[in-house]
Amino acid sequence: MVKFSARKKRHNFKKTQAIFAKFSKKLPAPGYYFQKNKTIFFVLIGVIMVLCLAELWNNLRFSVWDGQSQLNLSLVQGEALSYVKINPELEEVLILTFPDNAMVQVAKGFADYQASKIVRLAKQEKIPVGKLTSQTMTIFLGSLTDGYIVSSVQSSTFSNLVFKALTKRASTNLSSWDLFRIWLLLRNMRSDQVKTVDLSQTGAYQLTTLPDGSKVYQINYDLLDEWVLRELAQPEYLNQSLRWEIFNSTDHVGLGQALKRIVANSGFEVIGVRQENKPVETSVLFINNKSVNKDKIAKIAKYLGLKINEHPVQTKGSAADIEIVIGEDFWQRFFNKSN
Repeated sequence: MVKFSARKKRHNFKKTQAIFAKFSKKLPAPGYYFQKNKTIFFVLIGVIMVLCLAELWNNLRFSVWDGQSQLNLSLVQGEALSYVKINPELEEVLILTFPDNAMVQVAKGFADYQASKIVRLAKQEKIPVGKLTSQTMTIFLGSLTDGYIVSSVQSSTFSNLVFKALTKRASTNLSSWDLFRIWLLLRNMRSDQVKTVDLSQTGAYQLTTLPDGSKVYQINYDLLDEWVLRELAQPEYLNQSLRWEIFNSTDHVGLGQALKRIVANSGFEVIGVRQENKPVETSVLFINNKSVNKDKIAKIAKYLGLKINEHPVQTKGSAADIEIVIGEDFWQRFFNKSN
């Protein structure tokens, strides 16, 4: 019985070997499928590489920040509003927070609103929150605002908020390349290099009581401009001894003074504001001084939507190195609710 069982096992083993050998002959040689589909394989690799390069190119092409100059951003977390200055040269970050009941002049021609109600206003008017808040910071602070980050919830740190935007969990106009460099810069900073300031503690705001009994912070623009020039002005502009003059060639009263605050708070010297009688449609920046480096003012011209005209005939009676003629397009850009 034992011998029969052993003989049967050997028979089954040989039978299995025969079946396996027969099946193995039908299997393709190693690398068969790769050789057969080699073209498809390399096409797929090529497509992936092209997509990666295209993504990298778009990040570089649409980058907002050069990685060296000062970067100013408006931040929205829930309904809380704040503003951040990043200075890579000095390796410092300043975060300016707004009390919920701080009155803020809103862009697009809206009246003053409490800071905590601006997000609701943007949604009600169907204006992108990031666009409205960044332009509002430019108009209210008189400081060029390069971009924005908008999150529906509060983050524990600014670094976490940047990482959230980098991983597509917060909206922003910054490219992934911008966000990665900001995040990397913040990761290498000590806690004492990141400073947070409540705007109500700067002396520019005063707590007042409205007729309905509610308390709000009202702004003193003279004190605000002093603080902004000291803390937020662009370092590269402060080093330039250029004289600017502004001509309001629109029917919108006060537009020249509004632009003056932005130019002056950015760090330039504004020697005058004039009202022109003949309206124009397109805003132009005229460079009267041949020694002016066009590249040094290209950023502010681009942000404000100003076409640069080099070496024109200087306006009679003007001693300015640079003249800005404000056209209707500037009002449309920053003060028209429908744009």
